[in-house]
Amino acid sequence: MKIEMTNASACRLSLRRSLFAVAAIVLPMMELSACATPAEAPLAAPRAILGAVKVRVSDLERAVNFYQQVFGLEQVGTFDLMHPPGSGRRLREAALKPRDPDRPRAETLDIFRDTLILMQRADGTPYEAPDDLANLVIMVPDVDAAARAARALGGAALAPPIEIAPGLRLIFLRDPDGNVVECVEAR
Repeated sequence: MKIEMTNASACRLSLRRSLFAVAAIVLPMMELSACATPAEAPLAAPRAILGAVKVRVSDLERAVNFYQQVFGLEQVGTFDLMHPPGSGRRLREAALKPRDPDRPRAETLDIFRDTLILMQRADGTPYEAPDDLANLVIMVPDVDAAARAARALGGAALAPPIEIAPGLRLIFLRDPDGNVVECVEAR
């Protein structure tokens, strides 16, 4: 019986060998750590799911329009709430999600998953200028088109698009409130 090896099966075999090599190194270490006292033992991290990202804005309606027009997000809810509860500070929020006609309605209404929430203080008091080190990352089909749309709606491109790897381009934009949005295009 002759066995032919395809690239896929060669990759699987290589992966299996790598996993066995890692197991040979890691398993003895695990046995040692099993002897550690509870205070020394590492904590098991719970499985986390990224929920919503909240962005501070000064004009909620303008910001909703910007993110709808530049990134094709749809507004799925608005909220007027006390934040944090009992603080006396009121916020107006708008929840936006990527448009997806195949997404079940119940999932669209789950505002704590895959959601951008824009926040404005209800009394109109402005937030301090955003920090450039914190930014939102949005995958887009075309960074050039995103930059043109952002400029047309009061935003700005911080620099021309760059190619960071073959088929992977990005550009940093500012929304009208000065928040930095990193747009990534993967071809």
